[in-house]
Amino acid sequence: MRLLSSKLCRFTPSFVLFLALPAVTSANLMTTVSATESYPSTPLPGCSNSGTSSAACSASFTGTVVIGGVPTPANTSLSAQANSAYGSLFATVTAHMNPVGQFNVHADATFLDTLTLMGGVGNGEISFGFDGTVTNITDIASTVTFQKDAGTPQVLSFGNTNILDKPFQFQTAFYSFSYGVPFTIQTSADARTVGNGDGFGTSTLDAELDKIFVLDQNGSPFFGYSITSQSGTAYPLPEPSSFDLLGTLAALVGGLRLKLR
Repeated sequence: MRLLSSKLCRFTPSFVLFLALPAVTSANLMTTVSATESYPSTPLPGCSNSGTSSAACSASFTGTVVIGGVPTPANTSLSAQANSAYGSLFATVTAHMNPVGQFNVHADATFLDTLTLMGGVGNGEISFGFDGTVTNITDIASTVTFQKDAGTPQVLSFGNTNILDKPFQFQTAFYSFSYGVPFTIQTSADARTVGNGDGFGTSTLDAELDKIFVLDQNGSPFFGYSITSQSGTAYPLPEPSSFDLLGTLAALVGGLRLKLR
């Protein structure tokens, strides 16, 4: 892959478990959500769910818990939701606990698709651009992760605990491909909130694949191609103006090229 400047996004290593992508063509939507909560001596009801295009769950408690040997009124509310479509992901989690306690809420939305590019000859390079918004008011990072075939995933990590409705752009590295040869992409939005002695946490990720950049064998922008997908999704085709930014970024990295197998 060709590495880009960090001007658009910040890649941070993360222990994200991604599927080993199959060599055969495939297309899938996956969503999972879960939530747990507890006080030192009182486990509380949690929830979990999974689906294809959507999954949601919620858990709440109103009653008395024992804290330090003292019966204490408590109100808790946890919720998680994940929506997945080809090229579009949404994940959100929220936790409220009064008095403060422990919670772990997680929502993951993933799409996996197989693409084939036609219209060119031999090999080329391709990069994918995502736009979205993020809220992250919690003590743990939420992430957007991209993977081509069985290569190393790229991770955009939001670890700041005071991000509110912040727009972001995530452009992947350039990956080698061959015209007429299918390859698989997988993208995940993973929202989490974790509290240990906290009363509130929330995180929301909304990401859309809205740009695709293709270079020819000489590293020049190429427009005369088409994309077919196993899912039947019509992914975006670039206009020449979209390469103005691409040219600026490419100049920053010059001839640096790494191939990701």
